[in-house]
Amino acid sequence: MIPGNRQVNRAEIPVYFLHGRYDHAVSYTLANNYFEVFQAPEKAFFTFEHSAHSPHFEEPERVREGLEKILKGREN
Repeated sequence: MIPGNRQVNRAEIPVYFLHGRYDHAVSYTLANNYFEVFQAPEKAFFTFEHSAHSPHFEEPERVREGLEKILKGREN
């Protein structure tokens, strides 16, 4: 951890990680490990196999599908 920074390990709201497999700005492995320990009433980790740091630009259709999945789950 960087001095002066705090790591948040829980939230009281739903949390969704959208992460590109080839992201060099944020390590995929570290993000996935962080997700595993993160506590939230609802959480999901979406992996984008053909993206780096911007899956919303690189795989917009898959991002839309992921967001629709989240919203449909909230309707039930």
